[in-house]
Amino acid sequence: MASITEDGFTIWFTGMSGSGKSTLANYIGGRLMAAGRLVEILDGDDAGKLLGYELGETRDERDLSTRRIGYVSGLLSRNGVIAIGATISPYRAIREELRRRIGRFIEVFVDCDVETLIERDVKGLYKRALSGELTHFIGITEAYEPPVSPEVRVDSAKENVQDAAERVIESLQELGLITGDETRVALFGKGKEAGAKRRKAARKAERAARASASASSQRKMAVGGGARRRDATARKKTVAARDAAKTASSKGGGDTATSEKKAAAGKKAAAGKKAAAGKKAAAGKKA
Repeated sequence: MASITEDGFTIWFTGMSGSGKSTLANYIGGRLMAAGRLVEILDGDDAGKLLGYELGETRDERDLSTRRIGYVSGLLSRNGVIAIGATISPYRAIREELRRRIGRFIEVFVDCDVETLIERDVKGLYKRALSGELTHFIGITEAYEPPVSPEVRVDSAKENVQDAAERVIESLQELGLITGDETRVALFGKGKEAGAKRRKAARKAERAARASASASSQRKMAVGGGARRRDATARKKTVAARDAAKTASSKGGGDTATSEKKAAAGKKAAAGKKAAAGKKAAAGKKA
């Protein structure tokens, strides 16, 4: 009996029109075939025309088209083939239905912002939808329901095809769907090509590690500099408070001395007045 690594499974690419589903699906399909696996790619534009040529653009008709491609993917998967579906499949419920039916189902959400999709759109479909000319365009005039918990999310506006494919292939190994040897061949190829790619990957990892270490060092320096600045500020405040206290004490002492001098002068003046009054009274009695 075949083990799980020898069995087929389905990789389901979903995303809005122009997000890069087909490009990524074909690249990964080629890498998995290079690793010796049987692969079939069911692209929504091609397979959809054959399997759903009579269907329109209502929600039920879109679901039926997705369900048909999913059904073929399931047949291939249970016969040892890696089926790769690349179709908009905009509704979450039907994708979850396919997951339950197929079992070994890996969902890859190829995400992309609308501004980038419009820039990529050589056919002008997004502009026509935004102008109201197309009334059933997914993502503009009709909703696209993104996956809640896909196995892999790709941001095609920020990631190139090779990096995104690497993450998908590594996820397949983590899920036990391909072997370590198949992963290495899928990622690096064979012979001299494999050695060159491994060295390139090692250099990339080394650069990433250096960048991470540099960022960490800069953060530590920033934290240390902040602490030193706070200490210096605290010291300045302490010195200022001490100087203020000395000044206040000095002023207080001067005031006390002045008060004492004034009190002594007052006493002296009072004694003088009293003596003068006594002499005057004595003189009066003699007279």
